Amino acid sequence: MRSDTQELSRWEEITLIWKQYKTLYGIAGFIVGLIFFPALNLLFHNLNDLLTGLVPEFVGIAFTVFLIDALYRIRDEQRQIRELKERLISDISLNTNVFAKRAASILWRKGWLQDGSLIDANLEAANLEGAYLVDANLANADLHYANLVMANLRRSKLLNVDLRSTDLRGANLQGADISGAKVYNNTLFDQSTILPNGIAWTTNSDLGEFNVHFVKG
Repeated sequence: MRSDTQELSRWEEITLIWKQYKTLYGIAGFIVGLIFFPALNLLFHNLNDLLTGLVPEFVGIAFTVFLIDALYRIRDEQRQIRELKERLISDISLNTNVFAKRAASILWRKGWLQDGSLIDANLEAANLEGAYLVDANLANADLHYANLVMANLRRSKLLNVDLRSTDLRGANLQGADISGAKVYNNTLFDQSTILPNGIAWTTNSDLGEFNVHFVKG
């Protein structure tokens, strides 16, 4: 039997042993009870006094065990959440659109896209075509070579981002804050790009009104 239960948890082992020998344990418990309780009555004038003293101790022990178990569960949940966030932040920078877009969607639903978790993120060459990035806080992010074609960036925070070779054709930047963003000659816009003021980009658009930095080269 031991070889069959070596890989079982301690609790599973106890449960298995109880099921196999519960009749024997029942008989043994009855015999012990017949002997033990009369002996207690001899040792203690009032068994209730003994139980009254033991009950608080058992309650205290049970509460301590419960508390420790709860703390372990909370710590484990926090670890899982931290690992999930780290994995998603890594995935959003991928150049495979299906994975990057999925990561962006989950990050948004969790509120991590908006809470500053991606400030200073390295999103170089990320393929976020068509991604939902509304209210995203990407301040100081490296977005050079990123594909943001048709991305929804309404009300996003893009302060000081690097837009070298970034593709913003068809992107919706309405309400976005792009102050300090580095714009290059190879930053791509087209007539379907919506600028922060809600107006479509044209070759005559003055991006300077959005306080961006124009970088030559």
